[in-house]
Amino acid sequence: MKVRLIQAVALQSLAPLLLLALNIGIARIWGPSSQGAFAAAKSWFDVLVVVGCFGFPQSCVIAINRNEASRKWLYEIAVRYSAILLPFFAISSFFISDALTPTPLAAAFLAFGAASWVLINIWRGILLTINDGLRFHLITILPTIGLVLSVFAGLMIGVDLAYKMPHLYGLSGIFVLLVGSWIFPWAKIRIFSGGARRIFDLISNGADVFIQALATVLQTFICLKWLSEYSGISEVSYFSISLTLMNALVFPLQAISPVLLNRWSKGDKANALRTGRKLILSAAGGLLIFAGGLIFFIPHFIDGLLGKEFAAASAVLKVAIFVSIPSFILRINNLRLSAIGDFRFNSLMAVMRIVVFFVFLEIFRRILKENFGAFAAAVCWLGAEMIAALISEWRVFRFAKDAK
Repeated sequence: MKVRLIQAVALQSLAPLLLLALNIGIARIWGPSSQGAFAAAKSWFDVLVVVGCFGFPQSCVIAINRNEASRKWLYEIAVRYSAILLPFFAISSFFISDALTPTPLAAAFLAFGAASWVLINIWRGILLTINDGLRFHLITILPTIGLVLSVFAGLMIGVDLAYKMPHLYGLSGIFVLLVGSWIFPWAKIRIFSGGARRIFDLISNGADVFIQALATVLQTFICLKWLSEYSGISEVSYFSISLTLMNALVFPLQAISPVLLNRWSKGDKANALRTGRKLILSAAGGLLIFAGGLIFFIPHFIDGLLGKEFAAASAVLKVAIFVSIPSFILRINNLRLSAIGDFRFNSLMAVMRIVVFFVFLEIFRRILKENFGAFAAAVCWLGAEMIAALISEWRVFRFAKDAK
């Protein structure tokens, strides 16, 4: 078990590190405006992928582990479903995010990339029930690698990210489809038994996970929209860099979370709610100490990697580092509650978190007016995460106390 977790952290840490390196490279060489354009495009693309996934990667795990669903049936349904998403994604992008996709061709490229990512994510859920080792870790980091390679190639030939990000996402879609088809062990799924299941069961099992994921990406997307409208593209860049750093800090947990969910969901409630509690508390304490020490390196991080244009982002980055603490606790508790089937509470918490965040954001915007910017947004994010983490901790503690 420990060896598998170490492998997961080591391999999957490549994804956030590559994404962080890409953000830093764009910021350093092309400046805040290009980095802000990249962040704005990614926030909308993430919304499409989450909407498309609809919690299906997680519901596939539950369907296979608990209901003996056929892996072959799920694999084939995923391909058809992803194809159906293409026109929906294209039309949505063209009319809702017309600044990003001003032409039908750009919308088509973006739609293809998003649909490809959705398919790979559903395959990833199926693969987890077969092999949570090397193949699973490779297919997990595949979309990020495809994005980084596509954007890097585009920048090398002089592509303007403000206008060509949809095309680069389409290119990443081709990459993840080709490599993902090679990674996925198609021959293996034929040997497993299982039958078809009602689509409604997959939808109902994944709906709560979908709400949680959608709330998270909408929180980022709308926040960046507000910053762009009220504060300018530079503030968008500062905030997105900070979020990328925060996600990199908690990524070791994200890397092993599917493995934990897969194993905890197979045991009883007591196991899911109590296993590894002391180790996780130690990890949270270690993350707090690490975050405190990292604060002192922020000025050097900005000077050495981002450049002087990002000097104003120092305070934002410091707040984002501490956001990682309640975020770590919240994600662990969400995993525990998901493992015992308490998806509804996680969904309510996700909705509550985004509501609290935007209430805080609106209050700060009205008070600060022209001084409203990325720092205020980061403080609001921290406040919302802390409230959500405390409530989820109470929920887990209450259930653990009653479990036998």
